[in-house]
Amino acid sequence: MDKKILFIGGGQMAEGIISGLIRQGVFAPDHIFVSDVVPQRLIHLKTTYSIIPTDDPTQAASCADVIFLAVRPQDVASACAGLENIMSERRDILLASIVAGVDLAALTAYTAPGQKIVRIMPNTLIQAQNGFSAACVNTHVNADDRQLIQTMLEALGQVMFLSEAKYDLFTAYSCVGPMYIYLMMHALIQAGVRTGFSREESYAITIKNTLGAAQMLELTGDHPLQRIDTMTSPGGVTIDALASLEEDAFVGTILKSMKASVDKTLSFK
Repeated sequence: MDKKILFIGGGQMAEGIISGLIRQGVFAPDHIFVSDVVPQRLIHLKTTYSIIPTDDPTQAASCADVIFLAVRPQDVASACAGLENIMSERRDILLASIVAGVDLAALTAYTAPGQKIVRIMPNTLIQAQNGFSAACVNTHVNADDRQLIQTMLEALGQVMFLSEAKYDLFTAYSCVGPMYIYLMMHALIQAGVRTGFSREESYAITIKNTLGAAQMLELTGDHPLQRIDTMTSPGGVTIDALASLEEDAFVGTILKSMKASVDKTLSFK
């Protein structure tokens, strides 16, 4: 893609995105400019990815197709103020933001009228190339812009365009989601060790069971309970294991925990 992108902020999340964009060939390293207040971050990013560090984001913005805000919420106003003249002259620039808690209305207030804006919530599984990132766009984003957004986010995994009303819920549901899987896998590994398997054996079995179960759902389109039904023979070991989980309200516990995550997200508004 013969486009240029400027990152305002070069922290860990920005680095993950930069890594994915370069790995998938979406942007060439010499078309990626990064500005950051910490000089060591710029040195690291240049050494690791051969991007172009810049002390003057205004100059880089003048030739950028995408400006990516990856700063702290309290720094958004100052970051946009430094680019105000550029964006007022070039409404074709796509302003992308991964800044938590700063909605489209606030971003619009910091930019010129008619600016194309997208809020992005990246997934936390970028290295695995799996997991959905969410995108929420304003009315000035056209079909070509959406394709550009999709191409960028597909370098990180999968993409889901959402209304802003669902955007915050995505944070609580999808971004927190891997935690449940990790914790369940931890429990299974511990259970394997308790059963008598080595930690290495338990780890290997758990990894493959988790991957295989997810792949079976993707391949068949079955509901998870359909797969469980195929495993629970009368008087068998699986039905006893399932009964124990049901007695301890396993599903209800997950639902309660997710509600706590959603409530926390909504409390930030």
